[in-house]
Amino acid sequence: MTINYKHVTTANLVFCYIPVFLFLCGWCRWLVAVPFSALILLAFYLRYRTTSQLEGPSETLTIDRKVVWGVLGGAALLAFIIGYGGLLIDDRFFTDYVRNGAVVQDLARYPWPVIYTDAPTPSMLTYYLGSYLFPGLIGKIFGSPLIGELALGLIGWIGMVLLFLNILFLVKAKTTKAQVWALLIYLGFYGMLLPLQLLTFWYNKDVILGYPHWFTYPILQYRSTLVSLKWMWPQYTIPVLCLINMYTHGAERKHYALWILPGLICGVWAFVTLVAYAVCAWVVSCVKEKKFLYDIFSWQNIICALIGVIMLSYLLGCWSVNATGNMKFHLVTDWRFYLLSYWQFCLFMFGIYFMIIWKETEKDDFFYITLFLLCTIPFCRGGVYNDWVMGNSMPALFMMTIYVIRFLINPEVKAKVHKKWLALVICLSINVPFPLFELYNFKWTGMPERTMKVFSDRDNEEIDLGWRTYFTNYGYEDSIFYQYFARK
Repeated sequence: MTINYKHVTTANLVFCYIPVFLFLCGWCRWLVAVPFSALILLAFYLRYRTTSQLEGPSETLTIDRKVVWGVLGGAALLAFIIGYGGLLIDDRFFTDYVRNGAVVQDLARYPWPVIYTDAPTPSMLTYYLGSYLFPGLIGKIFGSPLIGELALGLIGWIGMVLLFLNILFLVKAKTTKAQVWALLIYLGFYGMLLPLQLLTFWYNKDVILGYPHWFTYPILQYRSTLVSLKWMWPQYTIPVLCLINMYTHGAERKHYALWILPGLICGVWAFVTLVAYAVCAWVVSCVKEKKFLYDIFSWQNIICALIGVIMLSYLLGCWSVNATGNMKFHLVTDWRFYLLSYWQFCLFMFGIYFMIIWKETEKDDFFYITLFLLCTIPFCRGGVYNDWVMGNSMPALFMMTIYVIRFLINPEVKAKVHKKWLALVICLSINVPFPLFELYNFKWTGMPERTMKVFSDRDNEEIDLGWRTYFTNYGYEDSIFYQYFARK
């Protein structure tokens, strides 16, 4: 079965931009939604009229039908086990899915934009809506929030399938064996967490040995692939697909903002990394060509930047809520952090891998940009649970995984630098217990009850509002988004 990457790129864009159009048309007034939607469609049309040569993967890839069915079935099984759609999620313990399900349920029940007028103090839903708008629309059309919740699981599965197909193109997996190993390595990638934990446990007994996705001495957090797909997939899939679009069309600087815009509606942290990739890629291009490149200021980029400002004016309302009031951002200046934490985190999470594969990947600009971003992200902190490092690192860690897989499945590399290839295999094998442990933890928890207790802001009274999400903006009437952009 031969697949053209142009079709995969189209699928990426459709998947990423449906939420953008739904946000513009469902949450913004028509004077905002119609012209901006029309300009995005015009940008798409003009780009496909003058499609440039792809820089990343081959334009076509032959995939064995068994692999295709394996991708579809494997993604479906993994999505079901992880709990996409909420079928296996016990919401008493899995608080992240409580928020995911609450958003979809409220999008299905309330008019858009969602404004809660049935609480003591009216408020507006303010959340990363990217993966929730279409399921919410489905639930609204069928009059069933539960159907919307199941549609969220379907969206998660489609996103996972798209990720798998893009990976096969990016790593240039030409044989069935290479394609299978590429996906297994991607799903099982955990950096070198075991040596990192053993080293830090030697002088810090607070480090929990064997814990699969935390390293908290004192402010660092790393999410593996499986953990990202489980805990963060609504904020993971679209930003990664955005990065893939930009990577595979790196010469199209006038479309940089077009590639990365959908990532913003899925989360600010990962979007910051996407912007950093775009800026770094543009700077590198200016240096290489020894001139200032003005195509970055194209009307397409300007229009998408303006839409981004509208989205940001909406998302900033979330930061004023008590639930997210701890999202404080600051630079890390404590020298003990760099002496006792930073260097070994960088070394074991990505440094050793980059040292092994550097010589065979040195001509790829994104390789150096990825290394630069992974080294600089820990200099900042935002959020109680290391949200800055956790969220910002996800796109860069994905690119690092791609470089590792590409090195490992290349038969020419194996023959040419066999010792490096063997060293990489050993590094990956050391951490096999972690993905196995994570899969072991995906257990049937029983059908959950779709209720959630929340506290009103009056006399600390506990009220049951169903699956009401607590990411709300109580001062929404004074926000820029509500005053100038929102539908009334």
